[in-house]
Amino acid sequence: MGEELRAEAPLTTVAELLEKLQCEGTEELAALIDAQLDDELVRLNASQRDLAIDLTFESVVLTFPISLNCFWQSIDEAEGRSFMRHACMVLESEIRSVEGFDFQVYPGTYPDGGNWPATGFPTLPGYPYQRAAPETWTYQEWIDKRLRRVLARVGKDSFDVDWNCPVAIGEADSLDKLRQRTRSASNEV
Repeated sequence: MGEELRAEAPLTTVAELLEKLQCEGTEELAALIDAQLDDELVRLNASQRDLAIDLTFESVVLTFPISLNCFWQSIDEAEGRSFMRHACMVLESEIRSVEGFDFQVYPGTYPDGGNWPATGFPTLPGYPYQRAAPETWTYQEWIDKRLRRVLARVGKDSFDVDWNCPVAIGEADSLDKLRQRTRSASNEV
């Protein structure tokens, strides 16, 4: 039955989607979507031609017309991006706690240019270092000697991650400067 539904013509409104999925309303649709996810469905907002789905760390807006297959695929991809964002946040936190400076990691793209993830759920390696890198290292040295080694364990064939150090002004900044800027920024808040 699922293959038959996926081969049909695109649905043109949220009402058609509800009817096709045999849902009485958006609350029942939210429960159906939530049951299909490993992630948490935080909120579902519907209008006549749009459906906004908020997961833990990702949102997707689906605009009709849309096929049932595309509907479910979009939700699956959003869930994967949500899990990837969480994995990045964990790695950010580990880096911050060891190195003492703010650092952001976020999903990049596949080598073919597609958005992460095409299939499956993400894994990122933990930050294996327990002591901060020497203060005399530059930001670029830290990237080359630590960050690239950590990310190399992921395998560039599967996906890519990008990063940003909001307290870095230049690649030649010492880690000591980055740590001082992070402390200053934390004290300002």
